[in-house]
Amino acid sequence: MKKKVLTALFCIVSFALLLACKPIAIRAYAVNDFGMTVQEIETPFTLNNTSVYAGDYKVTISVSNNNGIAAAGIYCPFSNSAFSPICISDHTHPLVSLGTVLTGVPYLSAYSTNLDNFGLSFSTLSNITGNGDLFSFYLRPNPNASITPENITELISQIVVDEIYDEDEEPLSYTIPTEFEYTVAIPYSFYLGDIDGTVSNNGYRIGLLDVQKLLQMINSYDGTLYVTATDTNFSQTDYPGLYVMINNVPTLELRVADVNFDGIIDSTDHALLLDYYVDCIIGLEPEGEIGQLQTHVTYVVQYSTGS
Repeated sequence: MKKKVLTALFCIVSFALLLACKPIAIRAYAVNDFGMTVQEIETPFTLNNTSVYAGDYKVTISVSNNNGIAAAGIYCPFSNSAFSPICISDHTHPLVSLGTVLTGVPYLSAYSTNLDNFGLSFSTLSNITGNGDLFSFYLRPNPNASITPENITELISQIVVDEIYDEDEEPLSYTIPTEFEYTVAIPYSFYLGDIDGTVSNNGYRIGLLDVQKLLQMINSYDGTLYVTATDTNFSQTDYPGLYVMINNVPTLELRVADVNFDGIIDSTDHALLLDYYVDCIIGLEPEGEIGQLQTHVTYVVQYSTGS
């Protein structure tokens, strides 16, 4: 017998989402309208070498009235008593398909899932302005789960959206003071990856703004920035987390953004920061040193302000 398609459509605005969904409180900007559609699969298919069966569910996130999105983090809770996330062959990354809005757009994305949350984030240098589907993820009903058109909206909760509208595409011009000369040992500390210098609303050091500021840093240096660079234009106002107190002077420290410790700030660091952020918004405990306090020692003889 042909399966009936169950579709639940939620037309929601970012501000309202924070009132409706309690599990995680993250910053939201009411710039665009986001929607979620849930559909039962009728015909099995294979995606990324992973089987999707009849009776599985496809959850699609869409955007309308799009005024421009430069970066976004989207968090979707679901009932783990009713569903299990469908993952690709490594059993750690959820199965995801891109919609028309993101297809062909130069951006970097990350996504993750645990037992009852799905999260996806993307970051790009220019605003995405299209309307339509952003992406879909897939859920498999658990044995004996009771899923009906009447209770589907209780089993798959409304999404929470954290988004950034790219108003400042060009970095501000800024002259860096003359560098220190090093001979006296001075310890200093910073939080790895905390480029905006704040604790984000989800309780972790790293938020979507850190991810986007890192992408802007990399792009302003054609994709590669060395931590030893001295000709940078990163102001303390725009990038406060890059400035640490050394000998009682706020000093630019690019190591804050070098989250893989290879001496180069590039797309690899951006990808790692994006992965960390997605884990945070879905409630996973992040691993590694991103967001952790780092302590270094530098050697200072004097500080010259120049002539």
